[in-house]
Amino acid sequence: MTIIRARLLCTVLVAISPCLPNAPPALAIECNPNNCPPDGCQVTGNDCQPNDVDDDVDIAGGTSQDCNGNRIPDECELAECVIDVVFLLDTSNSVELEMPAMCDAIEHALDQVETEGICVRSEKLALVPGQDVPCTESFCCEGNAYYEYGAVACEYFDVEAQDCGGCGDGSCEDWAPATAVVAAEKDWTPGPRIIVPISDEGPRCGGGPQIYPPDPIDDADCVAIHHAIPAVWDNRVIVAPVVPLGGAVETLARKLANGGAPGGQVFDISDINLGTKLADFIRGTCPGDCNSNNVPDDCDIDDGLSRDCDKNRIPDACQDSPDCQDPPNGVADACDISCGVSGGPCNVGGCGNSTDCDNNCVPDECDDPVDCNNNGVQDSCDIDDGTSLDCGGGEASDCCTVRDNEMGCDDPFCEGGICVFKPSCCEQAWTRACVNLAANYCSPLCNPLPNGIPDECQAELGPDCDGDGVPDACELHCGATGGGCGQPPGCGEESDCNQNCVPDECESQNDCQPNGVQDICDIAAGTSEDCNANDVPDECDISGPTSEDCNINGVADECEVGECQAGDDDCNNNETPDVCDIYAGTSVDCNENLVPDECDIPPDPWNNWSNDCNSNGTPDECESNEDCQGNCIRDICDIYSGTSFDCNNNFVPDACDILLGISQDANQNGIPDECECPAPDAPEAPPSEGLLAGEGYAKNRYISFVPANPGQMTAIRVTLTEFVNDDPEGPIGSQWWVGNPKEFCENSGKRKPPCPEVPGLPDTFMGAALQCSPYYKDYVDWHGVCEQGECVGGLKDDEPCDTHEDCLGVLHVYGQATVPSDWEGACAPAGSLVPTTYEIQVVEEGCYVEVESNFSVPLEVTMSHWGDIVGIVDEGWTPPDGCISIPNDVTAALDKFRNLGPPDLPYPAVIMARADLDLETPNQLIDISDATCVMDAFRGFPYRYGEPQACQEGGGGGEPPPSGD
Repeated sequence: MTIIRARLLCTVLVAISPCLPNAPPALAIECNPNNCPPDGCQVTGNDCQPNDVDDDVDIAGGTSQDCNGNRIPDECELAECVIDVVFLLDTSNSVELEMPAMCDAIEHALDQVETEGICVRSEKLALVPGQDVPCTESFCCEGNAYYEYGAVACEYFDVEAQDCGGCGDGSCEDWAPATAVVAAEKDWTPGPRIIVPISDEGPRCGGGPQIYPPDPIDDADCVAIHHAIPAVWDNRVIVAPVVPLGGAVETLARKLANGGAPGGQVFDISDINLGTKLADFIRGTCPGDCNSNNVPDDCDIDDGLSRDCDKNRIPDACQDSPDCQDPPNGVADACDISCGVSGGPCNVGGCGNSTDCDNNCVPDECDDPVDCNNNGVQDSCDIDDGTSLDCGGGEASDCCTVRDNEMGCDDPFCEGGICVFKPSCCEQAWTRACVNLAANYCSPLCNPLPNGIPDECQAELGPDCDGDGVPDACELHCGATGGGCGQPPGCGEESDCNQNCVPDECESQNDCQPNGVQDICDIAAGTSEDCNANDVPDECDISGPTSEDCNINGVADECEVGECQAGDDDCNNNETPDVCDIYAGTSVDCNENLVPDECDIPPDPWNNWSNDCNSNGTPDECESNEDCQGNCIRDICDIYSGTSFDCNNNFVPDACDILLGISQDANQNGIPDECECPAPDAPEAPPSEGLLAGEGYAKNRYISFVPANPGQMTAIRVTLTEFVNDDPEGPIGSQWWVGNPKEFCENSGKRKPPCPEVPGLPDTFMGAALQCSPYYKDYVDWHGVCEQGECVGGLKDDEPCDTHEDCLGVLHVYGQATVPSDWEGACAPAGSLVPTTYEIQVVEEGCYVEVESNFSVPLEVTMSHWGDIVGIVDEGWTPPDGCISIPNDVTAALDKFRNLGPPDLPYPAVIMARADLDLETPNQLIDISDATCVMDAFRGFPYRYGEPQACQEGGGGGEPPPSGD
């Protein structure tokens, strides 16, 4: 018995805390009887020099440098780089279609690296441990990893791959054990060492039961990864798994990649560029020393010994950088350019004396200058510094062109803005109204565009509407500079009243009023409005057939939508002015303030003129003004805010019901008699002695009690009264209700009946999830009677009894809100425990839950310290004692996981409700993860799932049980 438990405990410890080179030895026992040396954390002995001193020791002692932190002494890294790469190939049916592409990617990567003169020693080995696999062209393997290197990695915990638990027929995908074996047993070169496992499933036997869909991952996969990490770390192996991304398989692959030598990566098995990415990865493991100073280039750059002003991770002295001066000045152009543009388009790091006015990363003195005015300065710089003007000459956007048969213009930015102001421009046709909007909104996009040629060097400069040989943009009066046309350079005499870069003389001469001024100029000057941007003054639109004016306010109806002025709004966004809604009766305006009631109430962004204390959509001033208490607050608002109670929901405060004789109050306690009920009996604490000793003890994740009031329909409420977080906004005071009880398996292995049988324990227990609304039930089914020493009925049939109370059934309540006391620390000193405490109360069906006197006296339940599930063994497990230990708490959890009981032990294992710790909502299953929780608590890790979450307003919801058995 002792040996079995020691081995199991060792396995758990290794699964949780894998050995690292700087860690103390694990257990000096043979946890995995594989005829290897005793298990522990021995360093395997990498000695690249060789000098009979482990490389890690050389680096730690300062006799060798490791400037890039990859655990290879710099002097070994800069020798001739020989890369060892081992590809571990999944040869199961699941990858039969993908593997040819994987093989092509491998060959592409190796060819690309070797073409560059890098020496690579590669192996391609199958993963299947149970039999030799024909390495066909489809799978491109050259042997079997377990035939080449054996099935056991000596000096490490068991990584055997001979028994895959049901897949020993040759279909195993055992890539984590294979990685460990190859890492430990291969004769590696001193240079980079790479293992690339390729598989589409879990790392141990391809996975297990679907605990974490959609990836078939189980505890064996996690243990296999933990076993492999010390092997790859000690042997300085870089791991680069190729797996499906986006699930638990990727998570385990990254854990292994991060656990090996620095530089590990994870690649996507479906990546069409996998070959190129693998080549870049393999190539990147070889350091460079282009200046032959016995220091890796990366370290030279990082330490400031070499300049890299173009930021390409190659010392400037080692590359043929552009040096355009004639003769060359020995400084790379990027470093020659003045610091003034550092961080600009060239990402310049230098502080030279050259300028680069056009930001093309070429010093101006080396540019092929275009200097049309022969002033010794290239044209682009003349224009940038204002020496020359660039009125235009390039094509303008056709946002300023009427296109009656087409929607939108050719500039997405402009079009997007116009669509907001006038959606029809993007739904029907780009009319003159759209053009006018664009001229104002999109300028200078509508101007003749600059073309990079100084105006003095070109003859034609864009549109000339009046045909006088002078471009319009240059003919406009200087007064328009900075206006809607941007910055037109001309100083002509033409006016442009609407600033659309078209001389007024070329625009429409309409004068609809008439007042002797062009309509477009009336609109531009503000003497007329043109809310619909159709170049027609609104007064002309309304007097003609173009627009309606439903409220006769002089503004076209289509323009009142969204204008954000009282009486002119469309607050309900129905594309009808509010006043028109009210006049038409499509909106109610009960307080006659010309604002629809639905917009009158906060959070209305315009007005916020009315309150709606009971949130019924009607402004308070339009509802009852009754104030029976005379406190200057409407009764409905008193009730809604909670300052007055209305237990019978008649919209009259209870105090007024009683005062006016609407309700009786015989006991004069201020609560109408119809709202009160006799309080039911309180629930009872479970027994702590007897066959199920421990039901009454404090627990981590369950609240246990004995329901009362058989024969009555009752609901049970749970209130959090004490908690480590004393934040006033925290969960203290939160309330939940006990949901529909269900029968669950007491013993490990299944969740729902039929259940495993274990001597000394019942087969099932009753559990209920917390929810946010009351659930009424007659708990008489949970009780039996004691007849001649035996319980008849209830949950304890056939068990010895003395009184009827011995036959009461215990209910175990669970949920996200059931959390332990004192969330962190391996041991809570006496008096220091910060408790999590709940009160359990009962209310009868038909009684108002708003009335506290209708509830029973509370039963107080305090949870145990996180991870503390037992005390010590004394003819059974004693109550939790405030401390977490391996011999007690971890062992108790493992005993429950293994369903131990008499005759395996002289005492039964703890009950399910004491050992089920894992998941945010306990799942009524005991597995290794529950023991892991206890071990984490022993190591001082805090409770992992956060504080209780209160029910949201409106109730409902609850804790749905996990799927499956």
